[in-house]
Order: sequence, then C-alpha cells, then structure tokens
Amino acid sequence: MNAPTLYVNSFFKLLCQLASAHGLAQPESPDEVREFAFTPGGVSYRLMPQPQDGTQALLEIDITRLDTQFDNTPTSPALEQLLRTLLQLNPVLEDKNQWLISLDDEDVLVLSTPVSLMSSAEAVQMLALDGLQRARFLALATHQ
Repeated sequence: MNAPTLYVNSFFKLLCQLASAHGLAQPESPDEVREFAFTPGGVSYRLMPQPQDGTQALLEIDITRLDTQFDNTPTSPALEQLLRTLLQLNPVLEDKNQWLISLDDEDVLVLSTPVSLMSSAEAVQMLALDGLQRARFLALATHQ
C-alpha cells in the first residue's frame, strides 16, 4: 500500500469514526467525502486533509465573520488593529498549543490546528471542544 492510499484510508477511517460518534450516516467510500463538518450551537468546525502533511488532518473552527463586525475596508482602524493583534498572538499560540488564527477568503476569522490521523474520534471531539471554547472567547473579544 503506497503512502497516498494509506493517507486516504487513515483520513477516511477517522471521518467514519466521527460520523458514527455524531450519529450521522457513515460515508461508503473515501471518494464520497473529503471533509467532516459539524455545527454544534451555531459554530462550525471542519476536519479536512492537511495540505502540507499526509500524516495529519486540519481542524478548523469558525470564530466570526468580520463583515458583520467591522467596516471591512482596507482603511478600517478596528480591522487593522484586530489583524495586527492576531499576527502578534499567533507565535504565542503556536508555541503553546498549535492553535492558529487566520482570516479565510470569505472574511471569516478561523481558528485551526493540526490533528494526527492516528487520533481517535474522541480525541478529535475533545480538541474540537477546546477549539470551540477558544473560538467563543475570541468571538466575544471581537465584539468589544
């Protein structure tokens, strides 16, 4: 079995475990689904392949849409201050717990961390719970 096949099977196995843990139908084949998305309490999290490392997946949790919080123009002082703060926080977060904050293409503030494909569904759920709590805290901070 070559490395890409092993990766697809490991990721697929983890997705099936998560689907089962959440009471969802399991996908029938690795080609059927490429990410696991779940939205508890209105906050979404996703598990998808890690683009740079075939032994890991990437857990992403949405924090807030910036266009609902700020005048989303390049000259917005509030947006500029938030982005500067995030850039300063990322090195601290990465060293302590590997959570990173970023802004996606749709101006959604996202919290993300790598997940080993050898993790159990329970471990991913615990990590997601930790991330959801962090995301809620950061969402409250962006509202102030």
